[in-house]
Amino acid sequence: MTTKTVATQAAYAFVGYYFVEQSQQLLLGKKLQTGDRPVEILWDWRRVSERGFEVKLGVNVEAAKEIPERLNVVLVGRFSCVGPGTTSESEEFASINAVAILLPYVREALSSLSGRGPFGAYVLQPINVVEMAKSFDLKRATAARRLPQQKKKAITSGRTR
Repeated sequence: MTTKTVATQAAYAFVGYYFVEQSQQLLLGKKLQTGDRPVEILWDWRRVSERGFEVKLGVNVEAAKEIPERLNVVLVGRFSCVGPGTTSESEEFASINAVAILLPYVREALSSLSGRGPFGAYVLQPINVVEMAKSFDLKRATAARRLPQQKKKAITSGRTR
């Protein structure tokens, strides 16, 4: 039996996305490892306005002896805070929810890009975003590095936030 429920509005809006990089490199004749193709996830986020922020998500798929093809996709998603008091919770949203929102776009780009090559489409397997987010270094994120500078600038200019 299907249960009906009312969808609740999130405190954030997905404004859109754009690709920073999409590349496919064939490594024919190179010495490569046999076996699985290692996948590396890259993540960062930054504030672009008082209520807006961007999340960068990149996926690198390394080549293997059986499939000598390296794939790289980097995508930036734009989000805004639409609810009151949500700016302080943006870090958690950026590291978990935004990544879950952006992953299908990255997955499709990898599949489409590799599907044009000689080895067929690569399908990025499901990822446990909550577990992956635990490995993100939030202190090294662009937003974390810029925050002390923004506060210092606001104090020296006489503004407070």
